[in-house]
Amino acid sequence: TKTVWYNLAVVVLYSICGYLGLLLAVPPGYATAIWVPSGIALGAVLVWGLSTLPGVFIGSFILNFYVTWHNTGLGIDA
Repeated sequence: TKTVWYNLAVVVLYSICGYLGLLLAVPPGYATAIWVPSGIALGAVLVWGLSTLPGVFIGSFILNFYVTWHNTGLGIDA
């Protein structure tokens, strides 16, 4: 059960810090000089072990989905 909580913590921290990091990006692009989620991912894996990799993957997926949705709208015309 601890693994589930660790993964949940990684997903939440990764997603929130990634969103805040994307606010630092220059408007036409999504590149930023400071990317805190990579440190969160590395720290979680080093402290809690490889069992937190699903949390890193899910957090990264959420951020990439947000960037795609924000940039293209996923091709949905309203």
